[in-house]
Amino acid sequence: MLFVWARFSCGYFVGFYLYTMVLSFLWLNSFTRYNYDHQMAALSAAASLLLFLLPALPVNAPVKQAFVLSTRAVERLLKFILVLSVVTIVAASSYNFRVISLQHIYDFRDELNFPIIIRYLIGIVSNALLPFAFACYLALNQRWWAGVTLLLLLLFYPIALSKIAFLHPPGSWFW
Repeated sequence: MLFVWARFSCGYFVGFYLYTMVLSFLWLNSFTRYNYDHQMAALSAAASLLLFLLPALPVNAPVKQAFVLSTRAVERLLKFILVLSVVTIVAASSYNFRVISLQHIYDFRDELNFPIIIRYLIGIVSNALLPFAFACYLALNQRWWAGVTLLLLLLFYPIALSKIAFLHPPGSWFW
């Protein structure tokens, strides 16, 4: 009922997303065969949702930015992201680089063994930094650099043997 009275805002959007996640968890929680305290997990998830929604939904005024990056600073940040991505790809490639079909990735995924920092960097770069850089390059109307980010994203497939590398670029080819 909180969503009925709240005005649409960023808090509403994030709150509704969290609401759907918690609702899904509560549904799955009641059918799972895993052995844990289901009632305490459900109570904890519901309380977390409520404690997030109560302060987030009433916020409807825009937040004043305390710090704004200049266009030049954003471009430097984006270049840093690309350099970090290349370094991550090169470092991870030294541990694993296999060009194999999608049908055979599960034959080799158990053999992947990256150091913890490389594993974190693969996840951070491929799931957060490069998609962010892609969106920024599009916003700055630098389509060539946006294409470079897509190519870097594709390079994560032979390294991590994860199909998610193909899910980033296809949705972005229509830019």
